[in-house]
Amino acid sequence: HLDARARQEEPQALEPWNELPLLCVFTGKSESTRRMVGGVRRLRDTQPKRYDRLMKRLSMLSAEGIHAYKQRDLYPFLESIQAFYQSMETLGRESRMPIISPVHQQLAQWARQAGCAYKPSGAGSGDVGVAFAPDTDTRERLKKEMEKRGVACLELKIADPVHG
Repeated sequence: HLDARARQEEPQALEPWNELPLLCVFTGKSESTRRMVGGVRRLRDTQPKRYDRLMKRLSMLSAEGIHAYKQRDLYPFLESIQAFYQSMETLGRESRMPIISPVHQQLAQWARQAGCAYKPSGAGSGDVGVAFAPDTDTRERLKKEMEKRGVACLELKIADPVHG
């Protein structure tokens, strides 16, 4: 039997929110996930209370984002993405690891200026980021701005694992 925490963390299928305007970008640069994890692990080992506080915050924001996604509640969803990004920055400062790489910092700044929420995909300093927009016009303006600055934008949508 799974304990309550394992059941809570078990992946669950969600109905896709196909109307959610999103923009995936490819940075062309990747970082060592192993190095990032090592830095965060050092924070856990040397400052466990600070580490726990940061992880609880990230977990809470993730849960809020999932709830807003399920409810199709756009602005709370965008706010949770922005808050998660800021918490990843804090984790980077606290662990002395560039969790949010300079290229992602720049992309996030452009996204915020356009009225979008942005976060790197996955652990933080990888080569893909995602911007979420309040509407398709804003998404298209951000896409044009990113492409004008030489950033590769990927045409993707959220897949429906049940219906294809």
